[in-house]
Amino acid sequence: MYIIAHNGSSIFGGGEIAAARLLAGLQDRGHRVLMLCRDRTIAARASEQGIPVGVQLIGGDVMLQDAVRFGLRLKTERPDALILTTFKKIFLAASGARMARVPRVVQRVVLAGDTPARGRRYRFAVSHLVDEVLLNAESLLNPFRKELPDSARDKVVVVADGVSAPVHTEPSGALRRRLGIPADCRVIGTVTRLARQKRLERLIGALALMNSDTHCIIPGEGSELAQLEDQCRGLGVMSRVHFIGFEKNIGDVLDALDVFVISSEREGLANSMLEAMAFGVPVISTLVSGAEEALLETPRGAAPGLVVNHSAEAIAAAAQPLLLNAPLRTAMGEAGQARIRDLFSLERMVDRWEEHIQTKT
Repeated sequence: MYIIAHNGSSIFGGGEIAAARLLAGLQDRGHRVLMLCRDRTIAARASEQGIPVGVQLIGGDVMLQDAVRFGLRLKTERPDALILTTFKKIFLAASGARMARVPRVVQRVVLAGDTPARGRRYRFAVSHLVDEVLLNAESLLNPFRKELPDSARDKVVVVADGVSAPVHTEPSGALRRRLGIPADCRVIGTVTRLARQKRLERLIGALALMNSDTHCIIPGEGSELAQLEDQCRGLGVMSRVHFIGFEKNIGDVLDALDVFVISSEREGLANSMLEAMAFGVPVISTLVSGAEEALLETPRGAAPGLVVNHSAEAIAAAAQPLLLNAPLRTAMGEAGQARIRDLFSLERMVDRWEEHIQTKT
């Protein structure tokens, strides 16, 4: 099959990484793939997954000419299937696909709030322009389906994301040493964009409530850096919070952490959380979409992580005793790795997507 994916995001975050990895997995199985992005910067990041990329800008819903341009490109490319990965672009992107008579059009949704409730164009696009909608978390299913007419609800299904365990490229402990973190200190952290949605002020606030020998590592780029640094200075924790910028080798970051934290206001099934589980790092997450299904107790009797309410106090209350209990952290890390193997492996995700992008007969 020839499979094209379109991503209209202006940032390259977890959702974009997961989409590129999906295409890489399909390519490994012999399919021809192409990822079209809104600009060269995003395309260059996607190409790091070893897939062909291109640029195809689709603007807001009034930019009907973008739908026509996209349709003409698809008519030339003649893909067997099109995967749309940015819900905000569904109306124009799917309209272009229908102009080009693409046999199979599938929308990927990974974020709570991306539902047909956004407006009539979204309901129309889901009901009439795409063949199927694949959500990456069970908790997204009912809120999405309830906004649709009965005739369209069955086209909305759940296919969980999957990951492979990240590897660290440096000797164990190298990042801690480079940052000057003493060997006997505990370290919490995350891997994310520095964006308002991620609510990193909760993570920093939690650190301020914890023992003074606890450090926090935050890789990533984004518009919130200056505000977060101001918060660190105000709370007196600047020396214990390490903003390290974009880090390509996520395994090196995870190697440095004792506990991984999701502090977001809303998510789908966070790709970074799955990677932490695959690496064997216990997780603490706010109650966002996908957290409970990933972190609930396993049949083996241990939970990969803890789900808490949306506050710095709740994060600190969960993290502090966990940092002091090495055997529990080990058990939770092993449970997380088992959960990835059972439910969230990359192979399982590619299997399911391969099924759903086939033209139905």
